[in-house]
Amino acid sequence: MVKIFAAISLACSTVGASRSEGTHLLQTSGGVHLENDASGNRAEYLASMKQEILAFAKAGVPESAQAFLDTIKEKLVDDVKPVITAEYDLHVQAHATYLASFTTATEAYNTAKAGAIATANAQAAGAKGLHSDCRDVESGDYTTHTTCVGEQATAQENYDDDFQDVRNSGAASGICVASDYDWRNSASLGTYETHANSYHTAIGELITTRGLLNAKIDECDGLLTDLNTQRDTCDGAQNTFEGKSCLASGAYQSAAATYTSSYDSAKGVFEGAFASWDEQSGDRVAQCKLINTLVCYIDALKNHDDEADLTAAAGECDAENHDADCAAVFFAHDATPAPITPDAVPVAPCDGSFHYVDAWPLGTGAGNCNACTLG
Repeated sequence: MVKIFAAISLACSTVGASRSEGTHLLQTSGGVHLENDASGNRAEYLASMKQEILAFAKAGVPESAQAFLDTIKEKLVDDVKPVITAEYDLHVQAHATYLASFTTATEAYNTAKAGAIATANAQAAGAKGLHSDCRDVESGDYTTHTTCVGEQATAQENYDDDFQDVRNSGAASGICVASDYDWRNSASLGTYETHANSYHTAIGELITTRGLLNAKIDECDGLLTDLNTQRDTCDGAQNTFEGKSCLASGAYQSAAATYTSSYDSAKGVFEGAFASWDEQSGDRVAQCKLINTLVCYIDALKNHDDEADLTAAAGECDAENHDADCAAVFFAHDATPAPITPDAVPVAPCDGSFHYVDAWPLGTGAGNCNACTLG
């Protein structure tokens, strides 16, 4: 762009040098380059050029200068305007690239949902099912042990009753007599026999109930060992479930944090370009209109020698509306895309609302929880 305008200034300077002394149209030393402050200097530059063009009417444009004017016009139309259009195209491309960053952030999040999050959810769901099944077995063991404990209590009652019968029978007369008791002349032997038989029977029944009680105690102790072993197994399954759930919560949190960071970065870059886009868009439109006016001035110089005619033609150039032509280089950026709302991070283990099972089976409950730390 700088080289193009330098060439135009040089060419115009040559035209000026071929004129009568005092005419200084587009002198390099006094001209304002178009690439500088388009919103300020260009208007002044345009007004200055207009005055210089009108000054030409007094002396006319020599035939030798016509080619230079054609060169200037050609450069404005064929070189400068395409540069303006190219700048517009670059803005359009940058705009599309920046918008694509928002799409990329969303797609990355959706990919994470379909990948890492889905995998973590599946593993957590599998671990939850294993834990739930384990607690069902534990509940069965609990019920079996509880039944056994009830049966043990009954066996204990039976043993206690028989034990009391033995004590009562043993206290009857004739069961215990002095060593010098006169068995030969005793009139109570029949009674003693009855009491002894009852005592014997009571002892036999006690032996039976004692055996049943001891067997039931051993059975219940074994069932309790089985229950505790199963409970330990289920607590381990619970901890595995907690670990998988923690990974799932972490996957949600990581995906959401990555998306938020990517979105914020894309937003910063996108909105950071707004000011320059708006300013440069206005400059391009102004520069486009300026070039169209310059071309019109050049045509006026070539077609009108009379000062009045040239002045009138320049006025017509000033009155021309170039909005439609120059709208092609006007750029309006889109509004910043709204962010998506990432899925809520699932409750992590050890939180009061963490869902271990649909309903705790009878005799079961959560063991010690292994908490996880999320970022």
